[in-house]
Amino acid sequence: MSSKVLHFIAIDVGTTNSGFGYVSGASSTDFVMQPGHDRKEPTILLLNKDGSLHSFGHQAWTDFEGLEEDEMCDYFFFDRFKMNLQHDKEVHGNIKVQARNAKQTFGLKLLFTRVLEHYRKTAKEQICLSLGIRKETKEWFDMDKETLWILTVPAIWGDRAKHFMVEAAVDAGLVTPSSQDSITVALEPEGAALACREDLLQAARDLT
Repeated sequence: MSSKVLHFIAIDVGTTNSGFGYVSGASSTDFVMQPGHDRKEPTILLLNKDGSLHSFGHQAWTDFEGLEEDEMCDYFFFDRFKMNLQHDKEVHGNIKVQARNAKQTFGLKLLFTRVLEHYRKTAKEQICLSLGIRKETKEWFDMDKETLWILTVPAIWGDRAKHFMVEAAVDAGLVTPSSQDSITVALEPEGAALACREDLLQAARDLT
């Protein structure tokens, strides 16, 4: 892990909804949530025939509902696929998931990879916008070396499921196989407890 960590980006891939938040800047402690009214968006993927991402979240649902009948065979709709990781003994790298609208299947790891790719791109764009960094510049690419990624997972998940998420993060470009110390897996209840503690501390500071 680089000793110069400037950005902390947390991603929560939920069964129903997903989102991200970040702290950016060497001296900043302000946690910024994903922009938008709801802060989270549906964990819905709409994939192209080749498995690439067509759209995600609210946009994926809108795009899917707007498809003509003769277009349905060109796109594949996935949701609630996180449930496939709840039984640790059954977790392996070749789990297949069938699309909701077709018999077509894709690998579960690819589905998680597409979600993480989406949030890697979205989070970087949000941070760069706030810092005035233009895309495709040296500062843009340096962000990958200056970021610690946090993936939240359910407390009931076993080691296989956690490792599965790290592998998906590597495939998504969050980290490389040799820089996996730049990613940490955090339990959702622990993250929630820390958030509540920080809220109470902030409320106390506001009163002083």
